[in-house]
Amino acid sequence: MKSFRIYSALLTVLVSFVLLACKGNEKSGKADTESQVDISVAYDFNWTHSHEEDQGEEKFFRHEPWEFPPSRGRVGFKLMEDKTLKYLAIGAADIPEELDGVWSISDDILRMDLKGNEARPGYSISAKLIRVEKDLIILKYQ
Repeated sequence: MKSFRIYSALLTVLVSFVLLACKGNEKSGKADTESQVDISVAYDFNWTHSHEEDQGEEKFFRHEPWEFPPSRGRVGFKLMEDKTLKYLAIGAADIPEELDGVWSISDDILRMDLKGNEARPGYSISAKLIRVEKDLIILKYQ
């Protein structure tokens, strides 16, 4: 009888460890394509690259009223809730060139698909969303 209690206690401990290990490996319940970042705070702002703040591969973007120092050219974008976007590329002679496009997010990767024009073919940009706040977006290009 005493050995049965010992085996029973050991079995209970073993089952508890197995259950805890399995619980740690469960998914959060969200689909793999869902973003963990709330991008809605970024809608309808003109986000401009603040390259002075960049830290290694992390690229910082700000919107007005942020005071940017003089620069020869800055890229930027504006995300709309309907999944369209305006992308501000650096054009010839540092004159900004606005491109239309669409955007999507999957697994915290922002993808911007830009339509081409007479001067430039269409292209895509992918970047990991590191941080999204009401006055700051940090991206890491893929």
